[in-house]
Amino acid sequence: MSNFLALNKVLDANPVLESFGNAKTVLNDNSSRFGKFTKMLFSERKGSDTKDRSLIGAVVETYLLEKSRVCKQDKGERNYHVFYYICSQASKNPEWRLGSGNPEKFHYLNQSGCTTQSGDSQSDVRDFEQLTKALGEINMDKETQNRLFGIVAGILHLGNVVFLKKGEESTIKEKKPVDDAAALLGVPMKNLSDRLLTRTISVDGKGAHLLQCSLSVQIYLIPFSFQSDCQALERGRRRSKPRCNGQRLVQWPISLGCCPSKPY
Repeated sequence: MSNFLALNKVLDANPVLESFGNAKTVLNDNSSRFGKFTKMLFSERKGSDTKDRSLIGAVVETYLLEKSRVCKQDKGERNYHVFYYICSQASKNPEWRLGSGNPEKFHYLNQSGCTTQSGDSQSDVRDFEQLTKALGEINMDKETQNRLFGIVAGILHLGNVVFLKKGEESTIKEKKPVDDAAALLGVPMKNLSDRLLTRTISVDGKGAHLLQCSLSVQIYLIPFSFQSDCQALERGRRRSKPRCNGQRLVQWPISLGCCPSKPY
C-alpha cells in the first residue's frame, strides 16, 4: 500500500467514526463524544536514512463513549448523527420500519427539541451518502451495512417501548415497538420483552425503564465498536476484510441473553 493510499484510508475512516461518535451540542454541531487514539504504522528502508519512511497503515482505538446520550440529550442537543441519517433514508429502506422517518416520532430523538443541524434539513441526507461511501472504503459490503443500520433502527424502536405499572410489576403498553425492535435486532419478541421486564425477578415501572435504557446502550456499543474495529489497516491488504463480514453483528444477541433469530 503506497504512502498516499494509506493516508487516504486513515482520512476515509473519519466519517464513520464521526457518524457513530459525534453529536450536535449547544456549542458545536459536530462535537466528538468519545476518545480516539490513532496509531500510525511506518516502514523504514534498510540501509536508508532514518527520515526515509513511508506510512503503511494505521490502527484506530476508541474509548469513553458518552453512553447516556443514546437515551437522553440536553435541550438543544441531538443524539448521535447516525440515528438521524437513517431517518433521512426511511422511504428508501422500508425494512427499517421507520415509517416517514420523522425523528419527532422517536423518544430517543424528540426529548431535546432539536432534530436538525442548524436548520439544514438536508445535511443528514448528504452525510449518510458520505458515511456509506466511507464504509465501502473500509470494505464493508452493502449487506453488512444494511444490517448495521438495521440495528441502529432497532434501538429507536426500543426507545419507543412504553411501560405500565401493574401492581409490583410492569407490563408493556403496546407490542408494536417491541415487535419492530426484535425483528431488526434479530431476536424473538418474547425474549426481548422478557429481557426488558425481568432479570431474575420482576421489576416495577421504574426498574423496567432503567433496563430499557441499559439494554439500548449495550446494543449501541455493538455497531460503535464494530465499525471501529473495521478501520485497522495493514501493509499490502485491507485488514478490514475478514473483520467486516458481519459475523459479530449476527452473534451479538447471545451476549444480551436473547436467542438469535433471522433478522428482518
